[in-house]
Amino acid sequence: MGNQQGFTLVELIIVVCIIGILATISLANYSSTKAHAADATVKADLHHAIVCLEEFNIRNNEFPTRDQFMNKSSFQLSQGVKWLRYNRRAVGPTQDISVVMVLMHPASDNQWKVDYPFRNTQITNQ
Repeated sequence: MGNQQGFTLVELIIVVCIIGILATISLANYSSTKAHAADATVKADLHHAIVCLEEFNIRNNEFPTRDQFMNKSSFQLSQGVKWLRYNRRAVGPTQDISVVMVLMHPASDNQWKVDYPFRNTQITNQ
């Protein structure tokens, strides 16, 4: 049995373990990247929603209800993004109208909110 060709069982087990470790690392990175992409999509939708709210306000001199916003503005949600909340409310002593929108994407656990119009309007993670 002098010259045997091939790999030993130990060498094969080591290679399979290394491949398993690399696969685990790459799957974890893939899920994280997918969640970040979903969050970016939701943020982009909220930025677009702000522009559409302002456009509606300029044309009609008021902020829209949810039905008006969905049917009479140019706004459409990206694929997979879901509405969680849309509230139009009066705030402060002058009863200024504010619109609060909360959106999310199923690929991410984050919910993103914008309260418009306020100074320093920001999209925040709830």
